[in-house]
Amino acid sequence: FGLRQCDQVSRQGGASLITHIPPPNYYLPHCVPVHCPGTFLPVTFETALLTMMGAFHFVAAAASGLPCRSGAVATYAVFVLLALPTAHGLFDSVGEGVKPLIMPLRREVVPVYHAGKLVSIKTSYSGVVHVGGPRPQEFRVVFDTGSGHIVLPSIICEVQACLTKARYDKTESLSGQSINLNGSPSWTPGTGDSVTIGFGRGEVRGFLVRDRICLGPAPGPGEENAEDAEHCVEAGMVEAFNMSSDPFENFTFDGIVGLGLQGLAVGPRFSFLRNLARQKDSRFSSGQFGVFLAEGDDEEESEIAFGGHNPERLLEPLTWVPLAKPELGYWMVQVMGIYVDNVKLSACSDGPCTGILDTGTSHLGLPADYVESLSDMLMRPAEDISDCRQIEAPVVKVELQGYNLTILPENYMRRLP
Repeated sequence: FGLRQCDQVSRQGGASLITHIPPPNYYLPHCVPVHCPGTFLPVTFETALLTMMGAFHFVAAAASGLPCRSGAVATYAVFVLLALPTAHGLFDSVGEGVKPLIMPLRREVVPVYHAGKLVSIKTSYSGVVHVGGPRPQEFRVVFDTGSGHIVLPSIICEVQACLTKARYDKTESLSGQSINLNGSPSWTPGTGDSVTIGFGRGEVRGFLVRDRICLGPAPGPGEENAEDAEHCVEAGMVEAFNMSSDPFENFTFDGIVGLGLQGLAVGPRFSFLRNLARQKDSRFSSGQFGVFLAEGDDEEESEIAFGGHNPERLLEPLTWVPLAKPELGYWMVQVMGIYVDNVKLSACSDGPCTGILDTGTSHLGLPADYVESLSDMLMRPAEDISDCRQIEAPVVKVELQGYNLTILPENYMRRLP
């Protein structure tokens, strides 16, 4: 979860960049995690949002990472149910005889060091999809609500970030086709239009293709059935011929499936959620998906559910929270205020802020002016405790419209390095 007001700035910046890149290259504006003077950092909800918290990831931007400080991060168990605008009001019908597709997610933790000191921990959760046929190609992907495209490393990508991953080979798929930005077949032999997409401090460059992507591992020979076929959809994708070392070289997942709204995609044909929800008489037509992320200390497995949610993951009833500016493509909500032990911070004091819920990050960002003061309020001496999640520290609350998101020390602290 993060707070930001960077969207308009980034979109204006992205638009200006388009004029500097000759066709067929396009720059897809994406709010990157950098300080926006006087505004909020990203760290990422459309018409309706259902959220249910078990606990919460927390990292203050520019945190020192010292023991038991706010930079000491713990992952948490969190359940988030998201629904496309057409799904609002359909919740009661989902789950009555219709079971969602539940996919396990693998947690991966990468420490971040600066000047020899551990300053942060990056966490990713990835699941398996397969693409094309007749011999499906299998990939491990992050399901990212903060982006709008399917990105897979290409077989022609020779940078180090690609060479350690499974790479997509369009020539091995009968359903794969190079396309242009408008979805039309490419007239350039072998390649479609190319795009550049920002991911945090990194970026991806790739050609546009269309292929069949399916949720879950590839079936063995003769194993595919009608139910398996329901998990598949034809969609536009980015076949990456260049991926930056940060962050892609640091993690073992292969690619990204963007679960942002249509506004984040270069066009409707490239929106995975839109294409999935448009399937008639399908469990996915509700437009809902649920994410459960766990730290895994007790061997509890993380998961993502498409076509509803897993009721066994709920700790309390679900709550609807309206989304702000869904046309921008983000799962964005209004943040009315931020509290530390019931003391309201001056952030958002002159009006509601916006927060974007992003399954592709394990950080919470704040305006640069508030980071130091918030860190001071949350810091605690480690003393003889080896696990800072056991320390007595303040409770952080994020006030949304009709719902308070409560973040406990056990959620924003971590073990000592």
